[in-house]
Amino acid sequence: MENNNSLFVIDNFYSDPDKIRDFAIKTNDYIKSGYNYETRKLYYNENIINSFEKIIGEEIVVDPAGMGFGSLNYFTEDDNIHHYTHYDGAKWVALVYLVPDEFVGKGGLYICRHKKSGLIGPPDQNWLEEHDFSSFEEWKEKVYTPDQTDLKAWETTMFIGMKYNRLIIKKAGEMFHRGTKGFGTHPGNSKLFHRFFFQTKNGGQV
Repeated sequence: MENNNSLFVIDNFYSDPDKIRDFAIKTNDYIKSGYNYETRKLYYNENIINSFEKIIGEEIVVDPAGMGFGSLNYFTEDDNIHHYTHYDGAKWVALVYLVPDEFVGKGGLYICRHKKSGLIGPPDQNWLEEHDFSSFEEWKEKVYTPDQTDLKAWETTMFIGMKYNRLIIKKAGEMFHRGTKGFGTHPGNSKLFHRFFFQTKNGGQV
């Protein structure tokens, strides 16, 4: 798929995804966290860091204590993530789908635009001033928070389907997005992926 400086999609990312999926299914380290289950431990190595840097063309900053870089995650049929359009606190996120293609169906990731404002991500100070918001917090309170779970408030600008061993890296702190509904009941039959939040040396956090 075509990439740009905000969104990268790379197929066949891991050399042995079956090994990683098998480990993710068997570990008992998961805890419930918001809409999903995630591991308390983080799993990554220098090869992953180097690969991300090569893809985005920037040196990245890994801060395990401040954000989850390398957690294993899964969403089940009981989650409500498909109603939750949002942006992330970290500027960048990478995720690798570990769902076999026979389970994928129509799952994936929506990139969204807020219909009323036309925004594709959180506004900057100039936009806030032009639209008579006294602060970013006021915009969040009056616009973002009320509309997060209102599907009619958003339109899809791009859809990226799930595919086994597909890597998606995006500037999640600068773009609104929403995942499709989870499925299954446990790591072996659910929406399983490997997730990495990070910043770049030149970018920082939103």
